[in-house]
Order: sequence, then C-alpha cells, then structure tokens
Amino acid sequence: MATKRERSARQRRKRVRQTRKQRFLAILRQCGNVTAAADALQINRVTHYRWLKADPKYAKEVEDALDEGIDRVLIEIRRRAVDGVPEPVGWYKGEAGGMIKRYSDNLAMFLVKARRPEYRDNARITLVPGGAGDDGNADLGRKLLDEMDEEALRDD
Repeated sequence: MATKRERSARQRRKRVRQTRKQRFLAILRQCGNVTAAADALQINRVTHYRWLKADPKYAKEVEDALDEGIDRVLIEIRRRAVDGVPEPVGWYKGEAGGMIKRYSDNLAMFLVKARRPEYRDNARITLVPGGAGDDGNADLGRKLLDEMDEEALRDD
C-alpha cells in the first residue's frame, strides 16, 4: 500500500504532466508541427507519442490542435494568394527603389482545387499493351503490379 508521501508525489507528477500536455497543445496550435512543439517545450517527441497512446482525451485535443495549425496555414496561403505580399524592387546601390505586391498564382490554384473538385487533377494512368505510347513495357508493368498484388495478399 502506498504511503501518503508516495500518493502526494504521484499526484504532483500527474499535475506536472497535465500542465506540460496543455503547454504542448498550446504550442502545437500555433505552429502545427509536433517536432517544433516538442523542441519549444524541450521534450522528446517520444514523450508526446506516449501521451497520445495512453490518453484518448489528449489524442482528441491533439487532433483539434493540428486542425487549428492547418487553419493557420490556410489563412496564410489565402493572404499570399489573394492579398499578396510586399516585395522590394528596383534595386540600386543595395537599396530598394520601391515595393510591389506579389501574388501567388500557385497558392490560389491550390485553394481552388481544395474547395472545388471539378478543378482537381484527375489524371489516371492505364497500362494497355499495344496502346498509344506503348514502348513494350506495358506488359512488364502489368506483370510487376500483379506480382505486387499477389505478394501483398500472401503477407495478409
């Protein structure tokens, strides 16, 4: 049976762990990256994964924190794509002569693709022996895929 001192020490460790978890989650919400959050809190990433495995409530909070991190990234993507970012131009003797706003067409494209399925890339590759562009390797490719499928079934 645990002594009063042992129970008190266990409770203290639990409080410290809960505080560290909450601090980790706060950092994770800001940066959206487990490694960066662990480094900022000066803990090993393994500690986070141990908490994740042992505490379902913490696991849910981590998912929410990562979602918030992704939302922050989306806000920044939108800002760069739609609002633009200032960029110095007209350099002369190491000094910028002015500023322009630079917009990111690529980021705008990713935003549209994320929200509108009709703009997503839906390319499919089909191996057809003797078809257009067949360089004689279509049969080989199909055989390799079939072998991989058989191997995966054997492993299951």
